[in-house]
Amino acid sequence: QEGDFDCASGHQAMTRLLALPERPTALFVCNDMMAMGAISAAHQAGLVIPRDLSIVGYDNVALAEFMSPPLTTVNQPKEELGRLAVTRLLARINGEALADHLITVDPDLVIRDSCA
Repeated sequence: QEGDFDCASGHQAMTRLLALPERPTALFVCNDMMAMGAISAAHQAGLVIPRDLSIVGYDNVALAEFMSPPLTTVNQPKEELGRLAVTRLLARINGEALADHLITVDPDLVIRDSCA
């Protein structure tokens, strides 16, 4: 399902998934805001997270740990991403020739109560 990276579109996408003949038992949602909307729609449909449906988000926004249940999510190293971006930007501003290359960072899984 597609969404607009906000709670409302996560809710709408979850509603569409719940209308399928075979409901999912687990979801990996592209960001935490949509995951929060999905949890809301599941709750409104009478599902219990994670007993009936496991949900994992992505971003580890501050609100994720205060959801009910707290959201299992993938944490991006935001500080490291920012540092890398500033370093490259300053290099360009200073006239350094930078070849295009792929920069990777290591995310980690923050296990909370939304996933069985």
